Amino acid sequence: MAFILILLPIDLNHPHISEIGVLQQLIFLNLEQNQISGTIPFSMLHNASAFHIYLQGNLLTGIETNIDPIEAVSRLSLLDLRSNLISSLPSEFFLLTSLMALYLDANRISTLPSEISLMTNLDTCGSWSSFPRDYFTFAGNMLTAIPSEIAQLTHLYNWRFENNSIAEFPKVQWERLQILKSINLSRNSLRQVPSEIGLLQNLYSLDLSSNLLIGSIPSEIGGLDEMPDGCINYSYRDGCGSETCWQIQAIDLHNNSLAGTIPSELGKLTGLTSLDLSDNQLTGTLPSELGIIQGTGRCCGFNVTINLSGNNFSGPIPLELCPRYCKQQEKQQQEKLYANNSNSNSSDSTTVSPWNKQQQQQERYANNSNSNSSGSATVSPWNNTDDDTYEVWDDDTYEVWLLEEEKWLLLIVDCFPKTQLNCSVCDCDNETLKSNETI
Repeated sequence: MAFILILLPIDLNHPHISEIGVLQQLIFLNLEQNQISGTIPFSMLHNASAFHIYLQGNLLTGIETNIDPIEAVSRLSLLDLRSNLISSLPSEFFLLTSLMALYLDANRISTLPSEISLMTNLDTCGSWSSFPRDYFTFAGNMLTAIPSEIAQLTHLYNWRFENNSIAEFPKVQWERLQILKSINLSRNSLRQVPSEIGLLQNLYSLDLSSNLLIGSIPSEIGGLDEMPDGCINYSYRDGCGSETCWQIQAIDLHNNSLAGTIPSELGKLTGLTSLDLSDNQLTGTLPSELGIIQGTGRCCGFNVTINLSGNNFSGPIPLELCPRYCKQQEKQQQEKLYANNSNSNSSDSTTVSPWNKQQQQQERYANNSNSNSSGSATVSPWNNTDDDTYEVWDDDTYEVWLLEEEKWLLLIVDCFPKTQLNCSVCDCDNETLKSNETI
């Protein structure tokens, strides 16, 4: 029989606390949110076979160095040390090679030893989920560098090092990191975007926001859309295609000091659903190639947002981007109108946001179903198997909504006179132009 031990709260000064170690079949130990101080008491486990240990939210300052992974915690697969006061990690700690999930967020660790390379089971695919999750996190510490040995963790899907003091990327062979799906190094002290990132053909998310990035955006980032041979161009969000074939979905470089022009190669990233280059020092004209970006999720209803505000662009908005700019203006007007209607609505009826069209249609379908006394079938738009349209019968009226109408294809920019960007070339009162949202 396996034991799950949850102790909330407990007195760790109790004379019999060390007897937890006699529970040879212990699989789950939860000591979260206590006032545990000092070093992590691995010794109290002795020969216990715990799989998961949760020590989040305590006052732990260190880790014992006399760890024997064979006799003590050789079966340990998850260790949660978030929100403590740990300042260093002894090299012996990384002998816990059975670990598959390690959470070290919100501590005071300034150095990640090269021995991290020994933990080759971290984030192992298939043992936790059918899709990559975050099972090694190091956010909110005082780390100044990522050791190059991290490249030896061949099962590590995600780099989660946000909110540290990292000044540069590790020196690794990027072409060997094809397993990497997500990089989050936001809120650090990075100064350059390495062009080699473009070699990561399976990357789906890149977040380098709120750093000290200078220079230009490397055109090589356009290579993120070059998927390996034999891969189906789907993302994990669709829940379809091969699990090993991914497409870049989001790039966030906002709140930096990037200069120069936007490389036209970004237009190759047709699967993007979010591109945020706001609050930089970018100049020049907007490349028309951005109009090609449609989002992998267009077949599944995902929105596409391009945020270029807080820069110093000039010239006219390319006609290829006008429908998206007009859509943003329409969205702002509709939201303002909705807010005014909501504030002035004194009745008990619910005001439905015009930007929640699905809610509107669901309510309409329900009303139609309840009021349909003719016995004719009412087809639910959410039971239709057609990938392109869905249908609603409304008595004598047959209405069809294209799924494109459910998406926001938005372009957020600063226009003249705030900048030299001429937005007047987009005639947003022209219905033909406004309806042309599928460029």
